[in-house]
Amino acid sequence: MFPVIETVADVLPHIQGNIGFFLTRFDDYDVIDYGFVGDDTFRSPMALECRGLKFDKDGRLIARPFHKFFNLGERQRPEDIDWTVPHVVLSKLDGSMVHPCVVRGELVFMTRMGVTAQSSAALKHADEDIRSLSKWAVEAGITALFEFTSPENRVVIAYDQPSLTLLAARDNRTGRYSTHQELQSLADQFDVPLIPSLQMTTPTRDFVTIARSEEGIEGYVIAMTVIDSNSRPHSMLYGTRRCLVLLMKKISLHGWRKVLWTMWFRSLQPTLPKS
Repeated sequence: MFPVIETVADVLPHIQGNIGFFLTRFDDYDVIDYGFVGDDTFRSPMALECRGLKFDKDGRLIARPFHKFFNLGERQRPEDIDWTVPHVVLSKLDGSMVHPCVVRGELVFMTRMGVTAQSSAALKHADEDIRSLSKWAVEAGITALFEFTSPENRVVIAYDQPSLTLLAARDNRTGRYSTHQELQSLADQFDVPLIPSLQMTTPTRDFVTIARSEEGIEGYVIAMTVIDSNSRPHSMLYGTRRCLVLLMKKISLHGWRKVLWTMWFRSLQPTLPKS
């Protein structure tokens, strides 16, 4: 279960004395993020949340992006995954994660670090449908997470035009994530692009091996539905992706390589606005 967060005071005691984290104070909001990863950096569930948390100047939580995730094999061995569990395979886009906030009554987009050049560019290209979903999510206490891709924001894959794609939706207070089916409902309601799922023609265990050798892709995310001891559905996501080794906090001059990462998702039951 993800920790409940309502104010910055809920977080600070859990990272006090941990030099991997920092609180950055801007004029209109504050950000808690991490600067580097050591053996003890993410030693608690609350520490895992400190990946771009946003607070207003009164200390109230206003956005909760993705929590810290790890390479597959760091926390769970690939052979320990039950591939018979129902799941979907999603494409992994190659851009910048952005999310909406309302600051001084105006809609803004932020990256982990807050308002940046990438998030400002994303807002510039956000159409009315993206803005409507964003405003609804903010009012509902939900952080909508998008991937911003554009020809000017290339990491690995070249894109022909700027685009914003819905990746996830997360309850600010509880940290629960939407399932892909719930995201599909949101995407249909607001007519926004959703991260696509793939039609599998091979067993997923074999697909993971194949994906590691593919070229010209950013990767895939595998969303698996599980039931906990309280009979509540959750989602576990595993992904293959290509990234700079430096992004793994390991110094290397050998260019690009493929890694596996793990994200633990919980379900969110969003209340959709009436048509």
